[in-house]
Amino acid sequence: MKRLFAFLIALSCCAASNVALADEITEDATPVNDAVVIEETVDVKDPNAVTVMVNGTELIADVPAQIMNDRTMLPMRAIFEKLGANVSWMEKDQAIFATKNTLLVVMRVGSTDLLVSDFNSSDKNIVLDVVPQIVDGRTLVPVRAVSEALGCTVEWDGETRTVTITE
Repeated sequence: MKRLFAFLIALSCCAASNVALADEITEDATPVNDAVVIEETVDVKDPNAVTVMVNGTELIADVPAQIMNDRTMLPMRAIFEKLGANVSWMEKDQAIFATKNTLLVVMRVGSTDLLVSDFNSSDKNIVLDVVPQIVDGRTLVPVRAVSEALGCTVEWDGETRTVTITE
């Protein structure tokens, strides 16, 4: 009988402490069976990650920026559209066409040529040191070349690994 009485007292103490603990549980807590798991999110940045800022806003793409041959590369659609250009892809020729105002930018996967045509002036051919390329089904283009072709200013901060693009 003493054991039963001691067990009931211990059980009621546990229940009371669980009620007190439940008052302290936050929205991040997830009950798992009779235990409580508190999930904490810790933001750990990859030391090799590259941040791309456009007019003060971070560009978040479905494929993160990558460094290839000392150049920052992003999916073509992410960078062109963030800069306000319309972009088209011709699968057959693996060609990229982007338009913004009076500008037309033409690039081809594997080619060092970047053509910038301004309907108000003459064409300009830029030789790329890193070519557009397809990686895991995504067409990556050099951020600086594309941004400057559309008339933007581009800065690189090697210490923070941040590309800053200003229109």
